[in-house]
Amino acid sequence: MGLIDFVVKRVAAKKLAEFLARAKNWPSAKADVVDWQVVEGEPDTEDADKYQVQGTLGLSIRDRRIYGVVRSVGMIHGEARNLVREGKLPTRLSVQYDADDLDEMIASPQPGELPFEVRYTWTGN
Repeated sequence: MGLIDFVVKRVAAKKLAEFLARAKNWPSAKADVVDWQVVEGEPDTEDADKYQVQGTLGLSIRDRRIYGVVRSVGMIHGEARNLVREGKLPTRLSVQYDADDLDEMIASPQPGELPFEVRYTWTGN
């Protein structure tokens, strides 16, 4: 890893920590999971674990619909495919949202709500 990659990862980790600290006191809700799919993993995942399960989230708050994405940690293709095909993934997922800025939402699954570890989530309308 080069110096630039190291700095970029450190800055990203700091921003994530700040975001999670802000989100700790946000209200909770249940978002609809619009779909589950297998996607190629992030470039920095291990070669064998280069696929992720991705869910599209939709949450209705104050006459607005907020959309976001939740992704699993990296896994092999067969494992990801089986999770999606089995149809045992939830149709609703616990989230937290910023009541002052409805464009901010984070998945916050409860223990046992997902059969995989969450790598990250994001929103965007």
